[in-house]
Amino acid sequence: DLKEWLSYMSKKIAIMIPCYNEEITIGKVVKKWKSRLPQADVYVYDNNSSDRTREVAKEAGAIVRSVSRKGKGNVVKRMFKDNDAECLIMVDGDNTYSETEAERMVYLITEKGYDMVVGDRLSTDYFKQNKKLSHSLGNVLVNSMIRILFKRKVKDTLSGCRAFSHDFAKEIDIDCTGFEVETEITIKAILGKWKFVFIPIKYYDREKGSKSKIDTYDDGIKILATILKMRINKGDRKSVV
Repeated sequence: DLKEWLSYMSKKIAIMIPCYNEEITIGKVVKKWKSRLPQADVYVYDNNSSDRTREVAKEAGAIVRSVSRKGKGNVVKRMFKDNDAECLIMVDGDNTYSETEAERMVYLITEKGYDMVVGDRLSTDYFKQNKKLSHSLGNVLVNSMIRILFKRKVKDTLSGCRAFSHDFAKEIDIDCTGFEVETEITIKAILGKWKFVFIPIKYYDREKGSKSKIDTYDDGIKILATILKMRINKGDRKSVV
């Protein structure tokens, strides 16, 4: 039983939530992940929100830190630099990811030796829940490109729910600044021969009033450009770790 195992597990866990203007959902995310992993420290990394994201996160019990440089890549880079936990869990603040696999993610990192565990939305109900056809097509295209160009089957490259080992978080170099970050991390895990796995995770569509920060076309082009650039440079060891 993973819950019983977790109650005796003494390794340090950190839940890290990159966030920008998510006052509607951030409190729920903090509370439900903290409830699932009560021994974990929960950090919200606020990227210059103009709403009440910071206040709501603090009220929910999170440790709030600010990242002034705009872009999710910059936020994730700071999160990795800050934290020394044995297991780091990253989850978006939009309340679209279920917390029910949290214990399994920690177990796979701390007991089974995985360096990254990715919550796979696409194998569950993403295509039913997600209302944007362009996002669904984008996910399929990105996965297909990586399978073809890097010869590795991936199930959900763009997932924002992941767990990382301490070594992976400290050794991986993040070059991008924006929403390409999940793609870059996934490809560097492939090129660096890190041990990683995808596990199915339940996905929920955004709540009413909660808006996606991704620009389908501009960010989509950046993601595709990142894949092509990393394929061209894959022989350069500096692009791996």
